[in-house]
Amino acid sequence: MVKREWLKFAGFAGVATGLLILVTRRVTRRRIFTRSNVILITGCDSGLGYNMARKCHSMNMTVIAGVLNPGSQGAKNLCEYPSHEMIVTPIDLLQPESIATAHRIVREILSYDKHSQFVGLVNNAGVMFFGEFEWQTREIFQQQIEINLLGTMAITHELLPLLRKYQGRIITVTSHCGHQALHGLSPYAASKAGLVLWTDGLRAEMRKYSVKVVEFIPGSFVTGSNITAGQQEAARKMKAAFTQEQECFYGDYFTRYNAYLEGLDGMRNSLADSHPKLMEKFQDAVEAVNPKARYKVEPLRYFIYHWLFWLSPTVRLRDYFVERFMKMPQYIKCQFVEKSSSSSESAGSN
Repeated sequence: MVKREWLKFAGFAGVATGLLILVTRRVTRRRIFTRSNVILITGCDSGLGYNMARKCHSMNMTVIAGVLNPGSQGAKNLCEYPSHEMIVTPIDLLQPESIATAHRIVREILSYDKHSQFVGLVNNAGVMFFGEFEWQTREIFQQQIEINLLGTMAITHELLPLLRKYQGRIITVTSHCGHQALHGLSPYAASKAGLVLWTDGLRAEMRKYSVKVVEFIPGSFVTGSNITAGQQEAARKMKAAFTQEQECFYGDYFTRYNAYLEGLDGMRNSLADSHPKLMEKFQDAVEAVNPKARYKVEPLRYFIYHWLFWLSPTVRLRDYFVERFMKMPQYIKCQFVEKSSSSSESAGSN
């Protein structure tokens, strides 16, 4: 009898705890913004950054939208907003003077109104190129490290005194690749893995100053972004840098690989509205008084495969799942290469 009563009590306690968690989540304390609240977002030419800028404007903030190309359609669209509410400015993370100019613009905007506050920096700008590491030229893999990792660190470092002064927030867009590298994206994965660990360290450092640091993982939305816009040009540079041996060895595989990527490129609509779930998570990252350390948005396919990656008892099995996940064209050993190798071996034995 006593045992039954305890079971009832445990059941009621479990239900009550679950309801409390749900209610707590629904009544999360949120920040209320006005146009005196200023936020800077990088990479607003297209895709996620473009939609983040629009979202923050709809949340009543003054937005400084950093774009790489002021002549892009995304930049032109953002310029249609009132100029004192949406400030579109060039920001090139490879140029220290461009970062310094962005810093000066933030200070100028804050000086217009004594009630102004710098509420956040959103590190969104980035580049990504597909291609096996041997194919990628030094320029190509260095660009990914310098923009995605070092450029993000540089602009954050420049603005940290202001963020500390106003107890602002740093939201850094990383990637699933920063947690599980995918073949054909190893330099990109390295840059994003660096961002993940840097974000973790920075969050611990800035907590005592009441500066929240958030990692934002947007999942697979490549066709809704211009992040791979330079892929075909990069492929031409890779091919041009091939030695005669590499051209013979990779031949048809390289061609099929990039033809597949060109097909994906044709599906791109970089100014379309971002997925509602993505924007909902972003809003929470900006608005919640106590945001999560990490926000992740992923399709079901991503969730299943990343769960399998994590569960895989061997590296070989994990690599198999990665290949299945990527669905890229497969390498087929060239018979000419095999014959050449055999001939060389025969000649060597004679």
